Amino acid sequence: MKIPTHLFVLSISLLASSTVFAAKVYSPHVEAGETEFEVRTEITDHTDNSDNKTQTKLEIGRAITPHWLTEWVAEFEREEGNTRASAIELENIFQLSEPGEYSVDFGLLLEVEKALISGEPNEIVAGLLLEKDWGNLTATANINVEKQFGDNHEAEIEKIVNARLLWRYQPTLQPALETFLAEEEKQAGPMIYGVLELAHHHKLKYDAGILLGLNNDSPDRVWRINFEYEF
Repeated sequence: MKIPTHLFVLSISLLASSTVFAAKVYSPHVEAGETEFEVRTEITDHTDNSDNKTQTKLEIGRAITPHWLTEWVAEFEREEGNTRASAIELENIFQLSEPGEYSVDFGLLLEVEKALISGEPNEIVAGLLLEKDWGNLTATANINVEKQFGDNHEAEIEKIVNARLLWRYQPTLQPALETFLAEEEKQAGPMIYGVLELAHHHKLKYDAGILLGLNNDSPDRVWRINFEYEF
């Protein structure tokens, strides 16, 4: 099945003005047989305009089994008018429990990133993915560890906790609050999620919002917008 032309136009327009990072809270759930194309963009905004940049990820993924989703990711970044490819990634999500089987649904994240910029380190990330529903609220938490290797890598293992509380108001409009807590950078802010049902059981998912820096090591603001087409 071909991906609609407007999604390619969207991704190209984002790259033309943009780059990569795109923090994300991962659900442990895998949708069997799903193929997805995703564009994730973040704009880092400092009050004094220092170190402002845009980061974008282009992702294509496939649920290899009902419990294993794998994604190939290309990262780009734009800073001071220059756009460059910064990394490629392989992401894997392993669903380890069925929804509702235990008091908390859980899974694993395994991600390997290869830097494309000379002198930048590579990274490997492993994480525990947790999710629980309370009525029309869904709480999701990722407990990750990150290790660098290769050029100029740091010896320490970094611990990162990402979390989201989402209100399932209606499929097309789901407000959320997200937090991203690394050892140095700490951010939190409001988000909006939604799902549009398309023909032939296809879906267009979106989320957008703003993350505010909680300490001096964090950007003042990070604007985020993501689109995901599933088929």
